Amino acid sequence: MGNLTSYKYWIMLNPGPLAPLMQNALIAFAAALFLAVIGLAYFKRKNRKNAYFSVMGKLSNLALANFIISLFLLFFTFEAIPFFSSRFWFLLWGAGILAWAYFIFRHSAAIPQKRLQIEKDREFRKYVP
Repeated sequence: MGNLTSYKYWIMLNPGPLAPLMQNALIAFAAALFLAVIGLAYFKRKNRKNAYFSVMGKLSNLALANFIISLFLLFFTFEAIPFFSSRFWFLLWGAGILAWAYFIFRHSAAIPQKRLQIEKDREFRKYVP
């Protein structure tokens, strides 16, 4: 498995196959992302007039993109392709997930205003023929 705190572990260009535990963890993470894509798509389809609709769309895009990336990483590490199976790709992938989640979190800060606007629209439509 290698020493995770060693920089040589992360920058080695031909690291070899993943440890079975790490490979199983990556497979489980990919499966969780696939289930998240399906669940978020279902939620998004059922709740179009919800304040959380745009956030669910962004989370669905995050899960779908990272599911595809995880499949590529699994393929490259399974086939032991020298440059593309390097461990620094996992660091870049993790940094990308964190950055994307940060921007979704910032976007979700506007949900209370959207809820108020939806309530105002419902109240207004109640009196409009």
